[in-house]
Amino acid sequence: MGLDLKKVAIVIVLFFIYLMSYNMDVFTGGTKAGGVNANGKKQEPIPVIDPASLVKPTYDYPGVTRDIFSPVKPPPPRVDCATEPRHRKCPANCAKDPKDPRCPPKCPGDPRCAAPPPKAVDVFMKGLDFMGFMEQAAELTVYIAASDGEVYIVRKGDIIGSKYDVVGLTDKLMTIKDRHTGDTASLSLSE
Repeated sequence: MGLDLKKVAIVIVLFFIYLMSYNMDVFTGGTKAGGVNANGKKQEPIPVIDPASLVKPTYDYPGVTRDIFSPVKPPPPRVDCATEPRHRKCPANCAKDPKDPRCPPKCPGDPRCAAPPPKAVDVFMKGLDFMGFMEQAAELTVYIAASDGEVYIVRKGDIIGSKYDVVGLTDKLMTIKDRHTGDTASLSLSE
């Protein structure tokens, strides 16, 4: 009892015809060919939507008007007791209590007077140690050890560490110049 191929083909064709008529809305009372529905009235066309109308308009962001992390009140202005000695926040008499932090510092000798920071070239020179020198063909070569373990072999006109130029070199003194600031410093070449 096998399947007859003619019967299977007929069932497939009938199913295809039913499917096509269902899609054309013959059974559901929908639109027939010609744009007329089952009641004989003309069907309205499907509305077409313009894609440009779907784009939302963009608005510029007005920005932040207030910083929510800032204090509610701004800090009070700082009072300089040197220019306004009679202000209520200044001490009555700085001569009696000169160490009061509200009193203006009196230099020199006052620890509140900060010394200017050392120049970079001076800091670099303090970390150098003279090891020795060699004179060959009237040209002086100096051997210098840095505090970071680097050993420099320099002559007049050389560059040390890409920051300092050797501008003067004798058997007693070496002078270097900072390439960025122009500051100079000297190192005594004595053993």
